[in-house]
Amino acid sequence: MDVAGTIGFTVQQVFLNGSIIGFFQAQGNLLGKGETTGRVYTGKDFTKQTFQFTPPFLQSGHFINHQLTAGDGEKLTLRDSYQYLFTADGQNLIISHENFSLLCK
Repeated sequence: MDVAGTIGFTVQQVFLNGSIIGFFQAQGNLLGKGETTGRVYTGKDFTKQTFQFTPPFLQSGHFINHQLTAGDGEKLTLRDSYQYLFTADGQNLIISHENFSLLCK
């Protein structure tokens, strides 16, 4: 499969009351064509993450992922989101899944 496309990134961060608060976003648009079959596939991905680092090395955040893949009249959509909390020493990690959906048409 030959694949071409673009991926764009946005990163922001601010310092507030000794904490670092940040935002990360990526969006991709891809087009693929099967070398043998000639089938054409398109893909879109949107990823967004917010995070906060608070002394002493505590990090919390929210992550959302949304993907759409389409080809030959079929579509597959995946969406998931979760919140996380962990310390820099790696001793504590809590993840709570908020949403997961998979749709195929």
